[in-house]
Amino acid sequence: MSEGRGGDTEEVGGVIEAMNAAWLEGRPDDVATYLHPRMVTVLPGFEGRVEGAEAAVRSYRDFCRDARVHDFGTEDLRVDVVADTAVASYRFRIDYEYGGHRLQEEGREVQVMVREAGAWRSVWRTILPGPDPDGDLSSG
Repeated sequence: MSEGRGGDTEEVGGVIEAMNAAWLEGRPDDVATYLHPRMVTVLPGFEGRVEGAEAAVRSYRDFCRDARVHDFGTEDLRVDVVADTAVASYRFRIDYEYGGHRLQEEGREVQVMVREAGAWRSVWRTILPGPDPDGDLSSG
């Protein structure tokens, strides 16, 4: 992790890890704990939007129901904190089955978070697909 104030950076990283653990462990409804009610998810390529925490949780629920994840990994978490706003990004790779197809994807996820009542909540999220020019995502 980098940038930001130490404790805030660690807290934001913990929220990211908890969100990923929730959907990977088949608990998509637990992701709601970390979402702002007016959360916006921008689809890859900026091809659409999912607005609101309920809709975001529904998309996690649908993915958990319809996909089988074989492998998922993250690295290079970067967090910048200014006052009560944080921008977090990390590289990811995923190997999964969906719709009868085996898919492998990689890219960078970006989330904007706000701190309200002492808790970090995601307010905006997108995935930038494709290999990261800064390095190689090795398994593990």
